[in-house]
Amino acid sequence: MLDGTDDLDTGPEAAPPRHDPDTDVGLVLSQATDGDRATVRCDGVLDIATVNRLRELLNGLVVDGHVHLVVDLDGVRFIDSTGLTALVGARRRTHALKGTLTIVCTNPRPLRLLEMTGLTKVFEVVESVPADAPQIG
Repeated sequence: MLDGTDDLDTGPEAAPPRHDPDTDVGLVLSQATDGDRATVRCDGVLDIATVNRLRELLNGLVVDGHVHLVVDLDGVRFIDSTGLTALVGARRRTHALKGTLTIVCTNPRPLRLLEMTGLTKVFEVVESVPADAPQIG
């Protein structure tokens, strides 16, 4: 509506969570590798201010021969289009080398964005880190 209210938002599930760049800062990345496999866990905010760290980590892993990647987004409180773009780019690189990129996500915030953008049809999205993937302690 023009009066500043939106009568389509009828409950807590209707609107995505708000991102406050003054309080939601930082991204913690953890990794484990084994042979050509790697697992990366993301905790925090994945946005334009933090995405280069993830992009560089994923690129480095692929360059080092870890072409089967698992990216765990369950600890992500906020993700924007730059975060999604980094994941799509990493998928392209792994697939070009006959590898894979799997997303672990049960967190409703990033999962909803993956669903809304159709990326759940592009990525393999699973509920937990696969047993054959390196485990982060």
